Amino acid sequence: MSDVEALSAAPLSALANEVGGEIGTAFLERVVFALRRAMDARMVLVTVGNGNPATRAEATYALKDGMPKAGIAYNLQGTPCHCVYRGETFTVPRALAQQFPRESGWEGYVGVPIRDHENRVVGNFAVFSESPIVMPQMATDIVKIFGARIEAEMRHKTLIAEREQLIDRLQSLNESMELRNQALHEANQFKTSVMGMVAHDIRNPLAAIVAKVELMQARLGNGRFDAEKAEVEFEKIMANADRLSGIIDATLARCRSESARIAIRPRETDATSLVRQAVSNNAEDAARKDIAIRLEADGPVMALLDETLCLEAIDNLIGNAVKYSPPATEITARVEVGHGAVTVHVQDQGQGMTQSDLSYAFGAFQILSAKPTGGESATGLGLSNVRQIARAHGGDVTAASDGPGKGAIFSLRLPLRSDGSQGQLARSAG
Repeated sequence: MSDVEALSAAPLSALANEVGGEIGTAFLERVVFALRRAMDARMVLVTVGNGNPATRAEATYALKDGMPKAGIAYNLQGTPCHCVYRGETFTVPRALAQQFPRESGWEGYVGVPIRDHENRVVGNFAVFSESPIVMPQMATDIVKIFGARIEAEMRHKTLIAEREQLIDRLQSLNESMELRNQALHEANQFKTSVMGMVAHDIRNPLAAIVAKVELMQARLGNGRFDAEKAEVEFEKIMANADRLSGIIDATLARCRSESARIAIRPRETDATSLVRQAVSNNAEDAARKDIAIRLEADGPVMALLDETLCLEAIDNLIGNAVKYSPPATEITARVEVGHGAVTVHVQDQGQGMTQSDLSYAFGAFQILSAKPTGGESATGLGLSNVRQIARAHGGDVTAASDGPGKGAIFSLRLPLRSDGSQGQLARSAG
């Protein structure tokens, strides 16, 4: 009877029961039992690979001579498992050590690859025997059946872990959104209060200015112009104008100092990934203006950051570059690491900045000399928020430009290991 016929003759329902259950010692014992007619399964291993491609394997479960074994790890080079990690089902019925001298003492081998949900080989299931395999095809088929069960279990665990990570991520985002909504609510209340105060306080000086101007017009119309009285009236007009200017300055100062405070939530984050996402967020607006956005980064840069807020800051810088750049130009987003920090540089070929612009660029409600090139709106708050986010992490943001028409570069510096010791993030009202 052939090996295939022997396998077919075996009670498949019993074998199906043996394949069930969680992966572990009992599972490997069932493997040994199922293989008893085909080979003497002296050692059974379930391994995961290290490296890409894998150069080393570490056993997550192992059974040798019926006893669990721990701490089994080995380099793949020169082993039959190396062939399995290349994606092959590999069987050596006899004389294993002749092909692989490292396997001295073993005679037979069957190994099948374990793949993840993206069909990448991430581990292997291997069975060793001290005597030749009696029924190679039967042994291979049984190992494949058990290997499929192991593969399904490993994929299931991966999906569970990914689901838990997604749940944690969604909870974090929800908390962040709730805090930001609270901050926006408080900021709106503050703005309402400020606008009411401004409307009340400027009414009187404006009324006085209008009244004095109307009086001067009436006197001029009647031909009763008196230079001395006119000078007095002009002084009153100037006094009221100065008073109005003072009210406006005081209001702006209050807007700069008042804040709605929210806590930052640092977590291990890939800064390069945030920049890539911000580039993607602005790609459509850039395409409408035929603007190319180029990302320069050597690879992932892990840092302890509030992911949501730092993405907002980077998105602001890239969005501003798109907004103020003329069509058919290029924007470069560059990620650099050094001196314990990651720095994101956003450079454009746009309208540039005056020295005055550079002095006031990060103040709240600042409208600079450059104008959006596509009719976009500008509130004067974006760069202020960027600075506050950076400083909340213990970093900063700077701007540089060689002058009007020569483009600008904004550099956001964030420590790699900010622990949120700055406490809370002050967000400018509005």
